[in-house]
Amino acid sequence: MSKIEYKPLKEKVITGEKLPLIKVGEEKGYISIGHDGTKITYLAQGYNNNFTDPEEQVRAELYVDLIEKYKYESDKDIIELEKYRKIGHPHKKTDIKMDIVIYDKEKNPFILFELKSPEEYDKYFESSIKTQLFEPAATEDKGRGVLKFLIYYTRWYDEDGKSHEKYETIDYIKYKSFEEWEEASRPNLRYIPKNYGVKDKPPAFIKGKEEQDLRINVKKEELDRIARELHNILWGGGKYQNELFFNLIGIFLTKIYDEKTTQEGEPYRFQIFFEGLEQELPTKTYKRINSLYKGEKEPKTGKYSDCALKRLLNYKDEDLDKVKDIIFDIPKVKYVVEVLQDISFLQNKYDVLGDFFEKIVRQELKQTKGQYLTHQNIVDFILYALNLDELTLELINNETRLPYIIDPACGSGTFLIHAMKLVDKVKEEAEKQGKIKKDYATQEFLDKNFQRLRKNAWADEYIYGIEINSDLAMASKVNMVGNSDGSAHIEPQDGLIDFNNYHDKLAIKKESKVYPFPLNDQFDVVVSNPPFSVTVDRDTAKQFPKLYIRGEKIAKTLKTNKELEVDTENLFIERWYQLLKESGRMGVVLPESVFDTTSNKDIRLFLYKYFWIKAVVSLPHLAFSPYTQTKTSLLFAQKKNTKEVEQWNKLWAEYEEEYRELDFEIKKLLKLEKEQGKNKFIELLVELLGEENFDPEDKKLSFKELKEKYEENINEEDLKWWVFKNVSKEQDYPIFMAHAEEIGYKRGVRKEEKRPNQFFNSEGEYSNRIIFIDTKNPKTILDYLRKYVTWKR
Repeated sequence: MSKIEYKPLKEKVITGEKLPLIKVGEEKGYISIGHDGTKITYLAQGYNNNFTDPEEQVRAELYVDLIEKYKYESDKDIIELEKYRKIGHPHKKTDIKMDIVIYDKEKNPFILFELKSPEEYDKYFESSIKTQLFEPAATEDKGRGVLKFLIYYTRWYDEDGKSHEKYETIDYIKYKSFEEWEEASRPNLRYIPKNYGVKDKPPAFIKGKEEQDLRINVKKEELDRIARELHNILWGGGKYQNELFFNLIGIFLTKIYDEKTTQEGEPYRFQIFFEGLEQELPTKTYKRINSLYKGEKEPKTGKYSDCALKRLLNYKDEDLDKVKDIIFDIPKVKYVVEVLQDISFLQNKYDVLGDFFEKIVRQELKQTKGQYLTHQNIVDFILYALNLDELTLELINNETRLPYIIDPACGSGTFLIHAMKLVDKVKEEAEKQGKIKKDYATQEFLDKNFQRLRKNAWADEYIYGIEINSDLAMASKVNMVGNSDGSAHIEPQDGLIDFNNYHDKLAIKKESKVYPFPLNDQFDVVVSNPPFSVTVDRDTAKQFPKLYIRGEKIAKTLKTNKELEVDTENLFIERWYQLLKESGRMGVVLPESVFDTTSNKDIRLFLYKYFWIKAVVSLPHLAFSPYTQTKTSLLFAQKKNTKEVEQWNKLWAEYEEEYRELDFEIKKLLKLEKEQGKNKFIELLVELLGEENFDPEDKKLSFKELKEKYEENINEEDLKWWVFKNVSKEQDYPIFMAHAEEIGYKRGVRKEEKRPNQFFNSEGEYSNRIIFIDTKNPKTILDYLRKYVTWKR
């Protein structure tokens, strides 16, 4: 804004402050605004308009700046507003409006402005520059080469009352069409000329220097527009889709590294530098970005210079030997830098990296069989259904720690990122509300783990992920690093292999009295959407007999096959048990077949034996469309302690013995086939099948008739299910069940449609979303679940 000390024009009107004129000193009025705030008059131009229009408010603020800050005369011959020109075919000319035109002393057009409200700036970015700047510019300039700049512009005030502006300044002398500007990667001169001056070079982005530092107020609309641009430019024909995606992830990492390591007062290296008014050659940008990404090798020592992979992902020199350059073609690397250079990934008031990263992942990562990215609505529902918010506060106050959280099939890290954000949010809100203990130990813990420049430093100790796809694991690491998570404990390994293949906390092994294989037993929370029915190779399957109850069966099958499609979701259920501490919680996505098919009865028995099932929430078929229509459900369960499993085993043994005796007696009677054994047979039959499966009228039948009617039922009766039925009656407890028909979205291949959300009520979007929980007057599934499901500690 100009140096004049006054509130935003809009605020003056809202507060009812009298504003007949805005003046410089007492000499000259520029603008008159009616007392009711509906009409604005530009005095020198004799032009008036509706001041309630957001775009008009942008123009009024810029108009004062053009006079005061940029030193242009206020008369109509210099600044013309709302100028119309006819463009098009001579017989079909149409009027097109130019918001502001600045003329030089010879009355030649010098700058042409197209203005937009902040809400419309990104929405109409391309179309407006093309049709409302370049098209009228040709008519205005008439081939004389006098029009020098086209500027696409908006501005706004933040919640602190600080003015912000955003604009693209296009060199019209050099680029006469939108296509030429597009071909050159849309260079932005990044300044508004002052008093007809042309700078020797546009200003660089410099850390800590006011008006030259990176923008920290980037909003969702701009990120959406940039994501669309990246798709159109980089993915064009869809060739090398995942290869391009992972190179883009490398560029994200490089930008994060640049922001973290650039010194105050120094120019950022992740930007396009100018040599005079000419941009540096693409090859120069390309070389610098790759140097930041993977470093440069010193021939004599073989050591690599400091770089993003070394500093942020802990790559060793021998690792860097295997890393390829970022392999977009050279102009595309320059283009991506141009698009992202002025945005701060780390200091933004909004979660730029998280929201942008998530959008890019969803759009550009090709979904593979069995592995589909989980929507944020599902992720947030799972985290709140697990009461992660309450667990976090309880652990801070009672154990001076945070929950240990893991996803052993973490993909791009969506569950871990949102869990991390929720923990951070809980801590901040609890501090504001005075819910955190004030003792020295607790405060020391918070100071160490929630640092000013690394607010998620605590995640270095408490957040873990495993991902079999090494490139996706890297994407997850970059996502975590960009959210200040510490060291990003993401293991690029198979989530189902032996713990010895991992390191540190993941490699810990403990023996169990009630489970036949080693446990990790380290985590409070497991959250995951594992790949379903994945092909397993023979070498991997060789490990399974020493790791899983069903491992021997899988390994035997693979003796005659090089590879086999396995119900990996069942193995993951065992892996979650192995990872969790006693009373640890899990919230996971599973195919519905786990809950209702005969082939999966063993894993259901495993779940009941080793877990308390808390809730099952069925999802609609569209949950993971368009990638798959597989019907899925969410399972919430709490791991039993050793004593609880022993109680189950004791009951199981008792009923197993009872079944064998019952089975023996029934078969003995069937063999004898004597009428006098009829009453005993009916008694045993009811005990075996249950009263609900025996018709009382059948007591009138003869022994022979009873045998003929029920023999098939007797033969079909299964020991395990009979025992389970009786054990579960003795250990009967409520399980919350719900079916979500609407979950807030419906995804297409490239577009997401908003739908009603039965999961929860919320306000805002993405990382700024607030989720409301009302257990007194429940309406949503989350409300009811939080009311009726309790988790013990």
